[in-house]
Amino acid sequence: MKKEYYNVEAKIKDRHSWFKIIIISLFAVIITIKIFTTDFTISFKDITYTDLLSTILAFFAIGLSVAFYFKATETSNNFYDNTFKFTKEISGLLKSIESGFGEKLNHLDEGYSKLSTKFDSQYSVSRENAKEEIAKEETKLTKMQEDRNKLFETLVKRANLQKEERNKFISDLSNKDEEIKSLERQLDFLKAQVNGSNGSSITISMIEYSHNLLRHIPMLKGMILESPKDIIQRFFKDNIDMMEEEYIRDLMHIGYLDDNLNLTEEGISFLRNIALVEINLKHKNN
Repeated sequence: MKKEYYNVEAKIKDRHSWFKIIIISLFAVIITIKIFTTDFTISFKDITYTDLLSTILAFFAIGLSVAFYFKATETSNNFYDNTFKFTKEISGLLKSIESGFGEKLNHLDEGYSKLSTKFDSQYSVSRENAKEEIAKEETKLTKMQEDRNKLFETLVKRANLQKEERNKFISDLSNKDEEIKSLERQLDFLKAQVNGSNGSSITISMIEYSHNLLRHIPMLKGMILESPKDIIQRFFKDNIDMMEEEYIRDLMHIGYLDDNLNLTEEGISFLRNIALVEINLKHKNN
């Protein structure tokens, strides 16, 4: 800041120095030209009182102009100096205010982060426990599937079956495995919604009621899987009087129904996954 102040002051001094040099040079040139171009003789006898008074007034005016110039220069320098000092002080004051306010904001942000971490950790503990249980069950399911496959392979090898029959038996077994995997994917989708991973607040009771709804209205299941959006919305709205009010409120709360009781894209996707689970369960039971 000091270096900047000195640079400004030096620029002001240089500006006035050049201005003085130009003014003095102009006066010198004019006087020199007048001296060489004017033919005159000095005679004090010809000087009258009026001429003397005019000369004195002329020099007084010149002196007054010079005094005014220097005073204006001093005032201008003081103005620039005071402006620069004021700007410097304001800048320092703003920096101190900003640093103090920023420090308080940092403390507030740290406090909020700690509070948020505390709630997140409390929520994640129960959620992690649930994930561990799900992982254990999935491990058991995988182990059971492996044991079943080994058992079937052993039986097939020991059985006196033709090659075609053996291949058909293995193909049927593979189809059943694909159905089980498809069912698992659908169940994982519903688990994710129940756990809130997609930001929704779906409850198990909503899922169970949706399953019962599709079982009691068989046409709805097929329509949801095969029909376009507008037909699904119209059919659902025509049968909405058969549904419980609490179920309707929950669908509207999470954005699966709009204010006009029409199914949204998310609502249709939700019911389609429920319908796929129903179909897979039916095939598995058969």
